[in-house]
Amino acid sequence: PLAPRKETQRGFNQSELLAEAVSKRLGIPLERKLLIKNRETTTQAHLKREQRLTNVKGVFTMTRELELKPSILLVDDIITTGATVKEAKRVLYQGGAGKVTVLVWAKKA
Repeated sequence: PLAPRKETQRGFNQSELLAEAVSKRLGIPLERKLLIKNRETTTQAHLKREQRLTNVKGVFTMTRELELKPSILLVDDIITTGATVKEAKRVLYQGGAGKVTVLVWAKKA
């Protein structure tokens, strides 16, 4: 999820656009607001690894509990240290996900 203020500034959510394309291509439902960002964070790009882990700790909330332990495909635009993805997966598993697979478009070397 992208913070509402950042999405308003950009005019779009790049990860959501990627998820829409994947959803259509694979014929799987898209859940746009299962995870929400509950507070603003410092931009991860300017932080070191340990700072990134702390920056995103507790930043995501699920909007509902999951039933039947579904498999989830989590889509993100870029991964660097993996801190954001790790935190999102933690919250999804806590909320009842059976398996979380991550699809990332770019990886910073």
